[in-house]
Amino acid sequence: MNWLVAWLAPALLLAIGWMVGFGPAGSVWANPSSWLVLLLLLVVTATDLSARRIPNWATYTAMAWGALAQLMLAFYRADPPGQRFGFPSLAEAILGFLLGFVVFLFLYTVLGGGAGDVKLAGAMGLFLGPAALGEVLFNTTLLAGLVGGLWVLKKTLLPIHPPAGDWRNRAREAMRGQLPMAPFFLAGLLIHWTPGLSGWLGLQSR
Repeated sequence: MNWLVAWLAPALLLAIGWMVGFGPAGSVWANPSSWLVLLLLLVVTATDLSARRIPNWATYTAMAWGALAQLMLAFYRADPPGQRFGFPSLAEAILGFLLGFVVFLFLYTVLGGGAGDVKLAGAMGLFLGPAALGEVLFNTTLLAGLVGGLWVLKKTLLPIHPPAGDWRNRAREAMRGQLPMAPFFLAGLLIHWTPGLSGWLGLQSR
């Protein structure tokens, strides 16, 4: 059932968008790709917060939609030429996928976490391309590192019921808990789409 919904929900979103318009011309919301990646992140944020899980039915179908978009755009003739509805070129989509997958595979190997984070980062790359994804991943890891660091600090130095062992042992125990990453991906994307916040982080595109 989840797999079916994961296929039908984006199709319904695109159909409604084509009929009533996606958003103001010139804005990020005018692009179908923006709504698709936002839908993906809203869904996985809900599952990650509720069950600490980013399901395959969300990430794999997102990858399939990204590949399908590239296939359709390969045969699409737009006016003006080159219009891609917010989707990156095929080469940029591949590079974006590889960037997201490799970066979070490295973080997964070194720091642990969930394999769903790796697949989610790769799927996002298909919709954003390497440049935009790089900014989003920077925002994501910055926010997650800040919150995670505060959590470890709290569990290490200010525990209500201190566990046995010194603070080093408590820090290691705190770091073993999985931090739900999907909300940070969502926040990182929204920051990227908000020029004022992106510029405040020193990442505003020029």
